[in-house]
Amino acid sequence: YMKKKGENLATHEDIKKLVDQVKATTEATKAIEARIDDQVWNKQRQWEMKRDILFDAAKHLQVAHRSFALYFAIEELSKEYPNTNWKDDGLRAINDWSNASNALSDSISLVAIVCERSTIDAFEKTEKCLNEMHEKISKKDTNVKNDFKKANDLMVLARAAIRRELHTSSLLTSQSSGSSAAPDPD
Repeated sequence: YMKKKGENLATHEDIKKLVDQVKATTEATKAIEARIDDQVWNKQRQWEMKRDILFDAAKHLQVAHRSFALYFAIEELSKEYPNTNWKDDGLRAINDWSNASNALSDSISLVAIVCERSTIDAFEKTEKCLNEMHEKISKKDTNVKNDFKKANDLMVLARAAIRRELHTSSLLTSQSSGSSAAPDPD
């Protein structure tokens, strides 16, 4: 009887140790899962923030380019048709360009916070090109037609930089899995 009782007690202690080990392993697994979930969630939120900033900056870049093109067109038309009153249209175009340029600058400030240097450079170079074109027109040098090609080329580079930042270049060339999750940059 005592031998059997001793065996049962030993088995019971072994089971208790196993239960404690399983419990510790389960707790550790849950802690690791929570940490991984937290990291994935944080990574997803950072990607979404970057995406939102870049989409906003791309929109402001396009609006600035379009506003400048309209401003330039009115300047050209006022020369071509000097007897027509372009003053109101010109003032409105200058105002639109100014607002668009300011919005672009604000967006680039945010791009500078969340993006790589190459993306920041792409936006800053495009902004600089547009501002230089504006400066030429302000000085009555309207020979900026060739600069439009440069601005367009720089905008293409800025869009490519956005795709690199968001890791979407590969999504454009291959079939999407349909997932809305952020692409894994690693």
